[in-house]
Amino acid sequence: MQKVVQIKTKGMQRDLSASAFNSEYAYENKNMRIMPTNESTLLSLINEKGNLLATIKGLTNGIEGIPIGQIVVNDILVLFTCDSNPKVSTVNEDDLEAQPTVDTYNDKIYKIWFKDGVLTGKELYSGNLNFSYQHPIEALSFYENEELIKVYWTDGINQPRMINIAADITVVESYNNNSFDFVKKIEFNEEVTIKKNEVSNGIFAPGVIQYAFTYFNKYGQESNIFYVSPLYYLSYSNRGGSPEDKVNNSFDIEITNADTNFDYIRVYSIQRTSINATPNVKRVVDLATSEYTTKIIYTDNGLSGDSIDPTNLLYVGGEEVIFGTMTQKDNTLFLGDIQLKNRKISNALKVFLKGKDIVFTTELRSIKSPKATGYYPYYNQLKQPSNEIKTFKYLEHYRFGIQFQHKTGKWSEPIHIKDVINDQHIESTFYESDSIKIPTAKFILDDTTIINYLHNNDYVRIRPVVVYPNINDRECICQGILCPTVYNVADRFNNTPFAQSSWFTRPNAPFDEYKSFHDVQSAGRWYADWKRMDLPSGIPSEPSIYSKAAVMSNNSTIVKYDDKDYTIDLSSKGAWAEFRHNRPIPGNDNRNAEIQCIWNPQENPYVSKELSDSDLSSWVSNNAENYYIDQSILTLHSPDIEFDDNIKNLDTSNLKLRIVGIVPLSAFVSDIDIQTSTPVNNFHDSTELPIGFYKEPIGVENDFSYDVTTIHLGNSHFGWRGLISGAFWFDEITGYRKGTGNPDNLTTGFVVYPWHRNGSLNNTKFATDGYKSAVLDKKKMSNLRYSYKTYYLDDNYIWNAYIKNNSTRTGISGVSIFDSNEVSLVKIPAQENSGLPDINYYGNVDKLLISSRIGTKKDGYPIMTTGTQNAATDAHKLFISEYTQVNSKFTEQTTGVDPVRIKYKSTPHAVLALNYTTAGNPRILPTIKDGKNSTQWDVNLRSINISDRCSFWDKNKKPININQDSIKLAIGPIHNVPSIQHGWLWLGELYNDNVQNRFGGDTDEALENNQWLPCGEPVDIIDKETNSPKTSIEIKFTEGDTYYQRYDHIKTYPFTLEDQNSVTDIVSFMCETRVNLDGRYDRNRGQTSNFHITPSNFNLVNEVYSQTNNFFTYRASNPNKINLDDFHNTITWTKTKTSGEFIDSWTNITLASTLDLDGDKGYIRALRRINNNIIAFQDKGISQILYNENMQISSTEGVPIEIANSGKVNGKRYLSDKVGCTNKWSICESPNGLYFIDDITKGIYLFNGQLNNLSDKFGFHSWINSNSTLDIWNPVDFDNFVTHYDKINGDVFFTNKNECLAFSESLGQFSSFYSYENTPYFVNIGDRGLAIKKSDTTYKVWLHNEGDYNMYFGKYQPFYTTIIANPDMPMDKIFNTVEFRADSWNNEELLNTTFDTLTTWNEYQKGSIKLVNKEGKPSNLKRKFRIWRANIPRDNVSNRYRMRSPWLYIKLGMYTQNTNKTILHDMIIHYTE
Repeated sequence: MQKVVQIKTKGMQRDLSASAFNSEYAYENKNMRIMPTNESTLLSLINEKGNLLATIKGLTNGIEGIPIGQIVVNDILVLFTCDSNPKVSTVNEDDLEAQPTVDTYNDKIYKIWFKDGVLTGKELYSGNLNFSYQHPIEALSFYENEELIKVYWTDGINQPRMINIAADITVVESYNNNSFDFVKKIEFNEEVTIKKNEVSNGIFAPGVIQYAFTYFNKYGQESNIFYVSPLYYLSYSNRGGSPEDKVNNSFDIEITNADTNFDYIRVYSIQRTSINATPNVKRVVDLATSEYTTKIIYTDNGLSGDSIDPTNLLYVGGEEVIFGTMTQKDNTLFLGDIQLKNRKISNALKVFLKGKDIVFTTELRSIKSPKATGYYPYYNQLKQPSNEIKTFKYLEHYRFGIQFQHKTGKWSEPIHIKDVINDQHIESTFYESDSIKIPTAKFILDDTTIINYLHNNDYVRIRPVVVYPNINDRECICQGILCPTVYNVADRFNNTPFAQSSWFTRPNAPFDEYKSFHDVQSAGRWYADWKRMDLPSGIPSEPSIYSKAAVMSNNSTIVKYDDKDYTIDLSSKGAWAEFRHNRPIPGNDNRNAEIQCIWNPQENPYVSKELSDSDLSSWVSNNAENYYIDQSILTLHSPDIEFDDNIKNLDTSNLKLRIVGIVPLSAFVSDIDIQTSTPVNNFHDSTELPIGFYKEPIGVENDFSYDVTTIHLGNSHFGWRGLISGAFWFDEITGYRKGTGNPDNLTTGFVVYPWHRNGSLNNTKFATDGYKSAVLDKKKMSNLRYSYKTYYLDDNYIWNAYIKNNSTRTGISGVSIFDSNEVSLVKIPAQENSGLPDINYYGNVDKLLISSRIGTKKDGYPIMTTGTQNAATDAHKLFISEYTQVNSKFTEQTTGVDPVRIKYKSTPHAVLALNYTTAGNPRILPTIKDGKNSTQWDVNLRSINISDRCSFWDKNKKPININQDSIKLAIGPIHNVPSIQHGWLWLGELYNDNVQNRFGGDTDEALENNQWLPCGEPVDIIDKETNSPKTSIEIKFTEGDTYYQRYDHIKTYPFTLEDQNSVTDIVSFMCETRVNLDGRYDRNRGQTSNFHITPSNFNLVNEVYSQTNNFFTYRASNPNKINLDDFHNTITWTKTKTSGEFIDSWTNITLASTLDLDGDKGYIRALRRINNNIIAFQDKGISQILYNENMQISSTEGVPIEIANSGKVNGKRYLSDKVGCTNKWSICESPNGLYFIDDITKGIYLFNGQLNNLSDKFGFHSWINSNSTLDIWNPVDFDNFVTHYDKINGDVFFTNKNECLAFSESLGQFSSFYSYENTPYFVNIGDRGLAIKKSDTTYKVWLHNEGDYNMYFGKYQPFYTTIIANPDMPMDKIFNTVEFRADSWNNEELLNTTFDTLTTWNEYQKGSIKLVNKEGKPSNLKRKFRIWRANIPRDNVSNRYRMRSPWLYIKLGMYTQNTNKTILHDMIIHYTE
């Protein structure tokens, strides 16, 4: 039976078997289009119009190099090309001598557009951009305005980059290889200086400020920070500021030799107003750079700029990171597949640097010292920045390292070199007004191999870094003066308390008291050493105030010499307080008497060992009011104890004591004020009144001047003294005996004491009718002792209270911290080897002292006067005269019985006790030596051995055997006197020499956990003069954690300002401290009168000034941990940008925000945006990044997701956990969605909210399965697919090296294969298409569908269609003829030709004939009207057998070169069943 079947295709399919094939589809179309381009030929097949080679105006040489990326923005094509694939030699990072080499290559960026219909191009840049065809570029665009059309790109081997393709010519001409990087390189030729103006029109809150500087290009990238200043102090000129104040500072900033590759310098300020609080960070100003000026100047007055989030500054400039893909949504840039471009320091370099020498020296830096004048010379260090005033603590441990700065400004990880003990102390001459040398550590790198290695790896600077010891790492806990305690006999006997804080600072005397007054002089003229100290032995001189005897004397004296009287007037120089161990507080007849009711005390507290208990009790009762000095129980007064709460909370039980220096007292100033509740007595038988309160200036100014010609040796020799007692009350005697009187109205000088009786200031003993005259109401006394400079001991002179296995240096019993406002008990552990119980100690005291009135004191204690004088003419003589008891000749009221109230408080301090020797003998503080060579002696030595006596409190009755060391120190200004020559205090230190695991240890984990801080200025690796690496680099570690500053310690102050006896005792000295003491903001520093001083108005330190320079911190890497540079399944995102912003937010990649996708689904291959949703493609998964979601989308669980507009990334939602994409270049976006190929599941997919497998659905699974590979496409090797979208024709091209398959979005079918294989790039510009393909040796641009038919890239390509005829299955058939309706035109001419080849085949037969139409002659092709008929060819094997099968493949093609347009409407197959 003869039958026919009509074939009219609407698409193309491959997967169905021939028996099941649908006749509506072609098996294969090649270069034939079903969807018309510009004619009404829908569902008819028309051959594809070819492309036309384009000449690009403006590009004389056309496109140079290999195109590796493109983007169209605003109808402008931006094209990236590379000259060749760079081959960087691979070197072992541990090979420090290896020299990396990079091939020279030339990369280009073009922009191409149509101008008046003419394709026009411009080369934007040509240079070395490290492009590689193996790593094609992925780009995205952002149109901001006509002057800002930006293209961003990434390629997986370089950091992201950006170019403004609309930049003006001056900008384009300034481009260099560094111009496009998100993180740009810096030249580092600039110098930044900052000067503080202490008084100006600026306004700042008190605190610390520092400045950070970056470069940036207008509308472009901001560099990393290229310079960070030290801390500057926002303060007044001579003090700190209260937290509530405002200070009028300003800062002059000067920048020279700025990097003109950038448009601007941005100045940031980092200000803290409370310690370790989140700082206020401001963008202060943007300063334009210019190649025409080398100096940029700006003054910051605190009034300009805008605040930013402090974390922004930590991430400014961004990380140099490599990304595999990127996209944007809602003006936020998202990037995925992260590789950190961390320049990890090679292990070989770390090994090389480990353990290298770092030495301390005092020759490199100094701090200012005030001139030694007046009572209180002072220089406030807040004038200077932190790196100039902070130093390293003597004998402390520091962990030192270095960092390397890359050309981008980023600092490397810290490299640990060595843990070092500072063996250099602060160095100065305590009696000279010279500068003070402070320790600096230095490291010299002089290995040229290492220096060249750093240079070759683009490092430009080196700076020192340090790990400061925290409170638990420190050896040196605190430093301060050591003071003896005092004890009352009755209290010690009962341990109530055993010791108490001394109300006075008790400096040690510079000379031996006994030798000063018992030294036989020449010719036996006197028994005191009144000779000038500067004269050598054997040379006599007139008695001098600059003699040892004068320095040690408390009384003004008349000295006879050569029958001449010399007055040594010491009244203005005060007196010295008793300091010697177990010496009593002097009796009230001494000028250094302190307690009025003490009279003729026992010289020492020793009693006979044979004394019975009752006799001992009697002895104690007889001496109950007496006080003694104790130099075995000590107080240590340190600023760190007062101001650092960490020390107050520290376990101090195992601390040790050492003496590291001497505090010479060089000046003092005193004051006294007396108020009475009743007036003075009238002069006897007179209405006239004495003057009552009288005072003279008592004090010594700093004076170290030594002038032999004027015989001036400096008054500072008296600076250790102070106001103790004196004739401060001028009155009339009370109770004249009959027959006596005071007819001349002479005034009696009554002695007033620090602790005065609760009664009259004169001699009134008993009240008459309830009345006493001159009753003391309030007496205020203040002393401020001043030490100009501290003298530190070399390590071989340091006195350690504990030495291992030493029988006498047995350490201390423990340390307790006193910190209370109440009268409270502090316990000190019992001294080892003493046999005594724990020690009770009071720091605050409120005691009513009552005279024992036993024996010679039965009538009370004597009332002392300085005699009588005419006060109008001889007040001074009355004031300086010796103390004598009221003369009983004139009155019987010569004694007093009133109690004395001792009431005072102490500021926080440490208290400790020296252990006894192993033999059970007490130990006390050391003394010093005097004299020369064989005639040396120990000054005021208290080492004694009395076998038959014991201390009254010692129940064990051990013999007296006191152990005291002595130290030789000849450091005074007078060279003939081999001693200190000034009264002094020991500078002690509590330390812990048993720190376990300091800095956490020295393991890699510990180094990683350490917080490293910069501590010095960066040093250039390059010699700027020779422009070559230096041969030696000196790195200075300057900024430590320690200040050397003045501490004004309130030793004693009153409970209230209304106390009857108020004693204020202040000692001012220089010491090392971790507290910035110059941050005091009270106005009471250096007052001459300190009556009202209490901790509430004194030493008010604003702790913000102790801020460490720790805004920028660093961590070392751990080589034992897995390399964490690659995060292939991580996404990060930038801040949201705004159009026209001055600095492009997208260029600041901080990695502050990240999102990890599931690791089991492989790398993030691509981020794409569809329907304003971000879709992430992994090897085996597709997910949605939930950011600002505003639509529903189905998840793998089939649940619609609704996300609010949050502005945040809220996680991810997997849309498929089976399908993914390994080759991102197969992803292509169209209005219908995202097309991509999954090379693992072998499918062509469309994602548009739903996932559609097009290859399975439309019959191309087998084709993609055989053509897909697991390779990543690149434009040269073309080992896999790249996908393009032709928006003009609505075609999606899936292109590999050999084929190009088109999917027609209009038809919703695969439509044809085209001869666009091996074409790396296809784009649309406006309504025109451009293809870029290699031709011969160069790449050319071809205009899509604008050439002749059948001509592709300058060559003819055949067109054909293949169908499968399978009607009436499964009947067997003989296929006879093919009829097809078709037309061909050459322009407008209808031609007598269409197809020239007919090929048919089945599984066992194949036939092919060339179709020839011969009009009027027999031929195998005939035409009737538009119907063409051809016989089915017979089998080629025998040329006899006709095609017989249930189905037949029929291919109709045109292989003869022509440029005709051909339309095939349909085909009819005739067959016989």
